[in-house]
Order: sequence, then C-alpha cells, then structure tokens
Amino acid sequence: MPCDGGYQAEILANSGLPEGDCPGDARVDETAGDTCCALEGSYAADDLPGHMK
Repeated sequence: MPCDGGYQAEILANSGLPEGDCPGDARVDETAGDTCCALEGSYAADDLPGHMK
C-alpha cells in the first residue's frame, strides 16, 4: 500500500497467539486490544487524520 494514499488504520504492532488450536475471535480481539492498549503511549499520533483521532 503506498504511503501517500488514503487509509483508515495503521499497524502499531505485530503480536502472536499461543501455540495450539485457534482460540476464537473473542480471544484474538482481547489479545489485540491488550497489545494496543499497552503500546498506545509509545505511538506518535500527532499527524493522524481527523477521522482517526
């Protein structure tokens, strides 16, 4: 995806899940939320488009 095009989201981190069977959508959502919340303070979001603030 070109950086000069429009977008509605950005990748903040790459997080893994435990080995084994697929944990299901709820566990994936929880892990993603926990990861994003833990990292949000380290993200420089000063230049985010208005719709992403």
